[in-house]
Amino acid sequence: MFLWRACNEALPTLANLRRRKVVEHSSCLTCKQEAETSGHVLWGCIAAKDVWGQGVKKVQKLSVQSDLIFYIWSRLVEILSLEELEEVAETMRGIWTRRNNTLLGKEFKHPNALHHLAKTELVLYREALAEDIWAKLTANAGFPRWSKPEEGLFKVNWDAVVNQKDRKIGIGVLIRDHHGCFIGSLQAHRNLKGSSFDAEAYGMLLAAVFCKEVGITHFCLEGDSKQVVDLLKNYTKNGSLGGCLVEDAREILNSYAC
Repeated sequence: MFLWRACNEALPTLANLRRRKVVEHSSCLTCKQEAETSGHVLWGCIAAKDVWGQGVKKVQKLSVQSDLIFYIWSRLVEILSLEELEEVAETMRGIWTRRNNTLLGKEFKHPNALHHLAKTELVLYREALAEDIWAKLTANAGFPRWSKPEEGLFKVNWDAVVNQKDRKIGIGVLIRDHHGCFIGSLQAHRNLKGSSFDAEAYGMLLAAVFCKEVGITHFCLEGDSKQVVDLLKNYTKNGSLGGCLVEDAREILNSYAC
């Protein structure tokens, strides 16, 4: 929501307030050198640059300036990964919060502290998202109660939901370590006309791909479709869509041994 407001010039920056004739002056209260636009306060101001110097390396090397944060964000989208964009968005929110707190006479947070706060908030957000996915996964009556894997192993749970009316499926994947701590989570929606078996098979394929992207090699897969699990274990030939998806997943899983 914050980023949407920022990119749509809905933040009450001094430049926006002056444009609406709410205030007479729009100079940045921190550097006193330029008008406090969204691009300046969140990116171009020396106080903001000090914060960006603590974070993502590609952001530090980026040379772009604009009074509108929308154009800066558009450039960031072109060069950063999703995880990096999440960190940047959380950092921008922190910079704006610090600006507001300063106006209220509160302590001006050090760039280091602001960076660490953004990282902490992002971890909490991801954990909350993972909890939400887990709640959806375990909402199915047939889903087995989660049990910890052996020490040194990760457990990967996946599930799939079919929407026959709209010909879509929803996939949820969760990775936990032997302590039960969340390592990663994935939600995906795909256009797929098929059976529950096809959807579960596709879910296992996404789980295998996700594990490879995350970089874990020692894990066990757990899903609630016995048909899919048995097909994976028994190497039985199945020419259906779901069978082909299981075969693709098997190839990815076998590549871990290479």
